Amino acid sequence: MRLVGDALHRSQVPIPVVGILPWGVVNKREELTALCRLFESTGKQANYKSTQCNAEGVGLNSGAPIDR
Repeated sequence: MRLVGDALHRSQVPIPVVGILPWGVVNKREELTALCRLFESTGKQANYKSTQCNAEGVGLNSGAPIDR
C-alpha cells in the first residue's frame, strides 16, 4: 500500500484509479521484475513502456479493454 500511496502522490491525478490483479496475468512481468531488481540494487529508476491488453494478459497503464 505504501507503493500505491507513493505512486498516487507522484502522479498528481485528480481521480486516481487503482486496479488489483494477479501478477500472473500481467504482460511483460519479467521486464517489470528486472526493473524492480535494478532499483533495489542501484536505486536507479527506469521507465516502463505501457503495453496493450490482449488474450495473453493485461498491459499495465494501457487504459484499453482486453481483446478477445
